Amino acid sequence: MPPTIDTRLVILVCAVLETGTGLALLILPRFVVRVLLGAPLFGAGVATSRLCGLALISFGLACWPACEAAPGRLDRRAVRALLVYNAGATAYLAWLALEGYRGLLLVPAMAIHAILAVVVARIVGTAPRSARA
Repeated sequence: MPPTIDTRLVILVCAVLETGTGLALLILPRFVVRVLLGAPLFGAGVATSRLCGLALISFGLACWPACEAAPGRLDRRAVRALLVYNAGATAYLAWLALEGYRGLLLVPAMAIHAILAVVVARIVGTAPRSARA
């Protein structure tokens, strides 16, 4: 089954969200960490947040072409990477919440990553064996 517009749209949404979050971490790391985790950011945490921001920008850009693929030519590597990232982000954000972090955007971020993980898992699960890369 060739990828549908819905599949490409899901990948585009993921790419835009990750690239946007990466840019925010790169430009305003203290603000992003405060609203996400409800904790201040100091010293090496600022540098680490900016490095994570660069990684998210790279990840988002790496997935971007997958949403522009010609019908029947969806890059499954990008889809699998999105699945691993969103499932891992959901689990890690849940763990942080259990550890006592209480940022304004923590639960919404956890929910968005969980929803995206489920949607992307369905895409991975419905791909015909010959289309899987």
